[in-house]
Amino acid sequence: MKKRPYLLETLIGFAVLDIVNLLFFRYDLGFVHSAIHPYWFMIVLIAVRYGLFPGIFVSAVASAQFILLYFGRIPGSLEIEKMIEAGHLVMPFLFMLGGIFMGAVRQQLIDNESEGASRRNELEAELKALRSKYDAEVKARKILEARIVGESTTITTLADVSLKLFTSSHADIFKTCLQILCDHFDIHKISLYLVENDYLVLKETVGWTKQELVEGRVHIKKSIMKIPLARKKAMNIKEMLADPESHAFMSQYGLLLASFPILDVEGKAIGLVNIENMDFLSYQSQNLRLIGMVVNMMSKALIQRRMQDSLIYHSIWDKELGVHSCTFFAFIMAREFLRARAYRLKLCVTCFKIESFQFLPHDAQVIALKALVAMLKKFCAPDDAVFRAEYDGIVMVVSPFKNAEDIAGFIKAVRDEFSATLTDGTKKSPLTLAVGSANIEDEDGGYQAMAQRALRTCGASGMAAGTYEHPI
Repeated sequence: MKKRPYLLETLIGFAVLDIVNLLFFRYDLGFVHSAIHPYWFMIVLIAVRYGLFPGIFVSAVASAQFILLYFGRIPGSLEIEKMIEAGHLVMPFLFMLGGIFMGAVRQQLIDNESEGASRRNELEAELKALRSKYDAEVKARKILEARIVGESTTITTLADVSLKLFTSSHADIFKTCLQILCDHFDIHKISLYLVENDYLVLKETVGWTKQELVEGRVHIKKSIMKIPLARKKAMNIKEMLADPESHAFMSQYGLLLASFPILDVEGKAIGLVNIENMDFLSYQSQNLRLIGMVVNMMSKALIQRRMQDSLIYHSIWDKELGVHSCTFFAFIMAREFLRARAYRLKLCVTCFKIESFQFLPHDAQVIALKALVAMLKKFCAPDDAVFRAEYDGIVMVVSPFKNAEDIAGFIKAVRDEFSATLTDGTKKSPLTLAVGSANIEDEDGGYQAMAQRALRTCGASGMAAGTYEHPI
């Protein structure tokens, strides 16, 4: 019925007409003597709407019902002849003729409409295919244009990449490298791992979902990344699958397209850059070689940045605060301690700690430290040495030829001016200093124990005992 709705509509329509006939026109069963026969409404509606075969069907039903109601039963041949002679068979004949004619006209329109719709669908499919081909051609043209570059352009691009990498901070080198690769090589999904003990730890990604970022650590022996990490060379997926060890990682075959090791100064692999998704036309050997060059540049930039950070850390001067660095403190403290012990001289080390320093905004922390250093330089003696401590919010002062009693006035002056000058931002609670001192005559151990006692006295008790170790 769902495929031929005219069947149900015809039966319901004639049932309604029969009910009306029996209720209101019982004296004229079948509407035989009606000037305008009601059956024409059903014939016109069904034939004009559904076409030839529904028109024939509704006409046949109308004719059969007209004859049955005319005789009240199924007529015989003699009765049919009498009906023809009386001219009453004209109406069933007209029903059939009208239903066939209207159905044929409608069927022609339906066929034309169906043919037009079919042609339209074919044209739409062709247009969609042409649009897909056009988009592919445009994409291929862009990739070819990007690939067809002169030597000077390539050198310029690599120089720009090198400049970005070597001028990035230690924290931004990884992000800068991955972004450069995505911008220049149509990479949509890429990640960077570093080796930590027996694990590869995820450090930076582009194109990853939040669900994929949940697992940020992978055991080296349980990952296919073990292969390029052990070989210390760039490998695409074909080379990885050709490796005998790859059979142990069959479930991971579709995870990587290529992997590039990050090497340290000794040539040891300390991490990997993995490509998980990139444009098909861009995945070719020339681009993979260029990606390897960028990763090598990133490795060298990382080595250089680490060396620079190490040099800055071990330098004797802290540029930010304008005082001696924390690493130089051990050298000076050891020298002054040995001299004071040898010649029985006084020596005092003092720790100045800004209370609640960790709760201040970064800008306020810098301002508070610089203000404290300025006040220490203002009130300290010429032979005193000021050092930045290894821990934030702490400044150390080494005072030769003095003990805690001799510098009590200096401590009080610094503490009072600091509290009167600086607040925590609420203009209600001033910042305060915790001060701790240690004298050499009160110390039986070495200079490390002396420095630690000063730290404990000012409340910095969480410092390790071996923090201030003389490097010599």
